[in-house]
Amino acid sequence: MLASKGKARALVLLAPCAPWGILPSTLFEIASAQTMMLNGPMWSQVLKPSYDVAVHASLDKLSIADRKRVFSQFVPESGRATFEIMHWGWDATRASHVTASAVKCPVWCVAGENDKINPPSTVQRVAARYGDLATFHEIPNHSHWLIEEPGWEDIAAVALAWLKSV
Repeated sequence: MLASKGKARALVLLAPCAPWGILPSTLFEIASAQTMMLNGPMWSQVLKPSYDVAVHASLDKLSIADRKRVFSQFVPESGRATFEIMHWGWDATRASHVTASAVKCPVWCVAGENDKINPPSTVQRVAARYGDLATFHEIPNHSHWLIEEPGWEDIAAVALAWLKSV
């Protein structure tokens, strides 16, 4: 959103949520959205983190000790923000809408090969929205928690090299 307002020289999108208008590409994404709706009016609730869900969907590449340490730092999520991301078709405010044509800077979209939350196939759709400005990069043997999975230093180094190149 900031880039569409001219507030960025380059973007590194690590495991980005899809903005308004990009359809999910996996059954897991669809099932997750449906499950959220079955829990009642999520848009007006605070969503408490679940250790089991976090381990299955985002912390799966971390050691057990690191999973516990990282999860201990999780805080409740905004049900409204989650709704705006996962159910954008019902969001009349289009809160997650990005005017892709207004983005004029390079965009590097990164997804872990095993990411269930924002899988490579969906992140490829995000990159496609930005056309020739975007580069998609899939990281083998990684999942969703790219910032702390083993090998995160290599991802950071590639991101830094990409930023320097653009």
